[in-house]
Amino acid sequence: MSGRPVTVGITTRNRPDAVERCVRSLASIRDLVATAIVLDDASDPPLDAGRVTRAAGEAGIPIEILRADTHTGTAAGKNTIARHARSPYLLSLDDDAFLVGEGAVRDALTVLQRDPGIAAVAFSQSDEHGRRFPAGQQPSASERPCYVPAFIGFACLIARQPLLEIGGYREAFVIHGEEREVCLRWLDRGLHVVYLPDAAVAHVADAANRDGRAYVRHVMRNDCMAALYNEPLARVLAIIPYKLWSFTRMRAGLPGGDPGGLWWIVREVVTAAPAILRQRHPVRWRTLKEWRRLRESSPPYAGVTR
Repeated sequence: MSGRPVTVGITTRNRPDAVERCVRSLASIRDLVATAIVLDDASDPPLDAGRVTRAAGEAGIPIEILRADTHTGTAAGKNTIARHARSPYLLSLDDDAFLVGEGAVRDALTVLQRDPGIAAVAFSQSDEHGRRFPAGQQPSASERPCYVPAFIGFACLIARQPLLEIGGYREAFVIHGEEREVCLRWLDRGLHVVYLPDAAVAHVADAANRDGRAYVRHVMRNDCMAALYNEPLARVLAIIPYKLWSFTRMRAGLPGGDPGGLWWIVREVVTAAPAILRQRHPVRWRTLKEWRRLRESSPPYAGVTR
């Protein structure tokens, strides 16, 4: 293992151009990167490993390409990458995200190296020129570094050991919501997430694999499953009916609606419930109170970023 502190993890599925762009963007932090691990989540056709390897060579970074022959989802892919990595920090990037300079990662790394109470640093979402998206598309509306409940999964820098210690992401989620759930478990252990508004990473959405109906189904299902994993019983009994009702409202905005979606969510949750309940570990009420405080007030973070 090199002395470089960061492993870059990228999960990809059917987005060859996007993942190549993502890998090329790592050139600005080549001195930090021990390796980039790209996990091809059963792309069809398979990811062109030679093409991505050439892009990594031009960026000046080592690369390892893994492949899942069956689709397992981003949560499982991120866990596989975390287990393969050997460096202390993981730069997790969606395949359609990419760096727009070196500053974001270097500032985030400074926070993690200096503050053991921080498990992850959240980046701001930007366009390809580094112009930040509106406040509603960010971890917080704050213009200053602050504590937040969770990062957005398109890009984050995390401390690898705290992720492994809690067992990684919930692979049953497949995709969507696994980041918030991890951050809640960290918060219950006294670990925090910091958002750096000036640390922008581009997120230029690729249309491949984007399906509004599937997105809403997975978000609502995973919110119900997260409640079963982590919420005190009184809240479980309120959250799941509320999420099912919320789905009936959200599907009305989808083209053609989603008449079978509600029963799909119910079946998925009921089928998964026995395994989830065996792993259930409710967080403390004070953790939920702190989560709300972070969401509502985004307390300033005074740590040094440079």
